[in-house]
Amino acid sequence: MSTQRGQFQVHCITLANPEGETVDIASQVGQIDLYENIFETFITGTLRVFDGLNILERFRLFGQEYIHLNISQYEGTGEEAAKTFTIDKNLRIYKITQVEKVSSTLYTYLIHLVDPRMFFTRKARISTTYRGSISDIIANLCIDKAHISKEEFDLFEESKPDNLQVVVPNLTVHETVSKLTSEALTMDSGASWANPFFFYQTVNGGFRFCSIDTMMQQEYPIEFTYNIARQNKIEESTLENKESGKNSQILAVTTPKRFDVAEGMATGAYAGRKNSYDQITQISSEVIFDLSEVYARNPKGHHSGYVQLRVDDEFEKIIEGGEVVDEDTPPDYREVDFDTNLHKSFDAYFKNSIDMNHKFGVNADYASSDTFRDIDFNHGSSESFERNALEKMLHQNMTRISIPGRTDIQCGLMLHAEIPLTQVDDNKIENPFDDSKFLITGIKYEFKVASKESFCHLECVKESIAAKIEDAEIAVSDAYRSD
Repeated sequence: MSTQRGQFQVHCITLANPEGETVDIASQVGQIDLYENIFETFITGTLRVFDGLNILERFRLFGQEYIHLNISQYEGTGEEAAKTFTIDKNLRIYKITQVEKVSSTLYTYLIHLVDPRMFFTRKARISTTYRGSISDIIANLCIDKAHISKEEFDLFEESKPDNLQVVVPNLTVHETVSKLTSEALTMDSGASWANPFFFYQTVNGGFRFCSIDTMMQQEYPIEFTYNIARQNKIEESTLENKESGKNSQILAVTTPKRFDVAEGMATGAYAGRKNSYDQITQISSEVIFDLSEVYARNPKGHHSGYVQLRVDDEFEKIIEGGEVVDEDTPPDYREVDFDTNLHKSFDAYFKNSIDMNHKFGVNADYASSDTFRDIDFNHGSSESFERNALEKMLHQNMTRISIPGRTDIQCGLMLHAEIPLTQVDDNKIENPFDDSKFLITGIKYEFKVASKESFCHLECVKESIAAKIEDAEIAVSDAYRSD
């Protein structure tokens, strides 16, 4: 039995141009890379082509051609994966780069692909009024304007309220959907975030309009482990034996960013202030946003429960470390100043808004509720801050995990990946902040066609941590202790 990591089968890589000419170019493709991300509406990809047939000229490639991909993984001893986990996509060529003549008979170049519906959403503009819930509006836009059928919706959650009136002022479909997605509110009153929706496409499935809460409840059934001692030793395994071997091994781990508090402060991840002005009553009101209150509202609803920030004190201590006395004594420290804590730095991110209770209504009583509401109807809340903070927090604690290729994994799933701390002896050190749970926000599927070996490079984040920073204690290995 083959022990190749992520073994797969390419059923077809078919090129078709508008003139009706087709060709299977699988034998000319050296590598296939496909990408999905919860922050991107459509999947993308690239093909590394080794062209000895003059495909560029013979099939007139100028960005209006299509590639049909059909790829499936093997389940153990050569059995193909279920159709549910087969990649079957028709993608459009939109760019060709890195054209290089490597010999008198061979060119190499990179074909860039995207779902064809991307062109529909960026070409068509809308100047109209919609009424109803944001989820219904987006669903209708996808069907009517983006050529996405109902059958392609893998998951589509309802949002509230259902009596919105949205005026779209000559925006593209892409701009409209992006704006509406960021404003959608969850139906769950106990949700971890107020407006937590994302609209994205998966490589091995369809389109999803779902909340961060739903994502955090969807756990991938296989646990992955990182063991550097056997990193280069690939054990024989099948998908039925999911707890060991090549299918559950973490091949590489990198952390491109653990945090960036300067960026978080400037972009409103931790705190903010909004001034709302009522044009009729001529009264200004103020709303402040404190990230710690979001996590205190429903700790169990978050990824791991605790905010990735010290939030105990009203003021942040500015401290200075002392001189080294000897190797057995930690240096002294002293408080030299204080500053406003990050979650209380409200003026670092400021917004203005106009409050009009009857933007669409004709009710004589200003205090009464309108039949239809504006998309920004709740001027007295910090919901818009929460959406912004959620996006920024999902770009803070980031980890890239590489595993053997799988066509049954998707963005928006919770991954259990055990990545131990560095050890200097046989004593295992527990990390109180890490519960081995990660949210997958992006995936690069890498298929090496010649060797039939594939990999999944997972962009993972921690929306929260497993312990309160101020209270957690990390055990020290005996190897660090002095006699």
